[in-house]
Amino acid sequence: ITGIYQWMVGVVAILAVVALMVGGVIWMLAGGSKGRVDSAKKTITNALVGLLLALGSYLFLWTISPQLVQFRPIILPMVKEITLAIVGRNVTPGQEGKVEEFNSMACPAASETEFDAYFTAYYTPPYGSKGNYEDFWCNIAMQCYCPNNNKRDKSRICQTASGYQWHPCVEFPQGTPYCTSTSSGRPPQANYSLAADQTCFKKGCKLEVDGNTYEVQDKGDLIKGRHFDLYAGDSLQNADFSGVKRVKILNPNECLR
Repeated sequence: ITGIYQWMVGVVAILAVVALMVGGVIWMLAGGSKGRVDSAKKTITNALVGLLLALGSYLFLWTISPQLVQFRPIILPMVKEITLAIVGRNVTPGQEGKVEEFNSMACPAASETEFDAYFTAYYTPPYGSKGNYEDFWCNIAMQCYCPNNNKRDKSRICQTASGYQWHPCVEFPQGTPYCTSTSSGRPPQANYSLAADQTCFKKGCKLEVDGNTYEVQDKGDLIKGRHFDLYAGDSLQNADFSGVKRVKILNPNECLR
C-alpha cells in the first residue's frame, strides 16, 4: 500500500506539472482573448489544487493518526515448542490414574489376543537420586534389580504413601553396575522391555502397541492383571507411555498362561 501511494503521488505530481505547463502555454497564446485566459487560469488552478490535495493528504491523515500512514508488515510470530516430559499417545480420557482397576482385572483368555491394558514406566535412576522415594537405595529397589543378584537390606523397610513396603538395596559404591538385569536374566532394553504379571504372561511374550513391538522380560510385585511397566532407559523423560493402550498379542501360544 505504501508503494502504491508513493507511486500515485509521483504520477499526480507529473500530471500537475504538465497541466501547469499546458495552462501557461494557453495563456501565452491567448492573444488577449478573455475566454482563453480564463481557461488557462482554470487549468492552472485545478493543477495546483490537485497537487496540493495529493501532497496534503499525507499530512491530513498523519494529523488524524500516524498509524494511518505508517504501514507495518504483518508479522506471524513463531510458535514456541513445548516439550512434555511424559506423553500418552493413546490415553483414554479419564483413565490415566486407574492403575488399581487394571491390576484387579483377570488375565486374558486364550482367545483374547487383543485387549486394553494400563502402561506405566520404570527406569534406571542416576546414582544418588531418590526420585519420589526415601533415598536412592529405596528408589533402585523399586525401579529395578539391585547389584549382586538383587541383594536387599533386610534391616530396613521402604514405604510409599499408600503403605506399600519393600526392602532397599544394600548400599554399594558409585561405579557399581546396577539395573543391568531383568527377571529373565537379560539386560533391559529401553522402550522394548516390559514388566508384567507373570502369572498371566510368560517371559518372552511379545505385544504390539501402536505398531511397535515389546517383550515381557521382567516382573514386579505392584504389577498385576492387565498392567504393564515399560522400561524407559536412564530417564523417565524417554517414556511416552502413560495410561490405557490397546494391546495385541503377537505370539499367543508362547505368551498366555
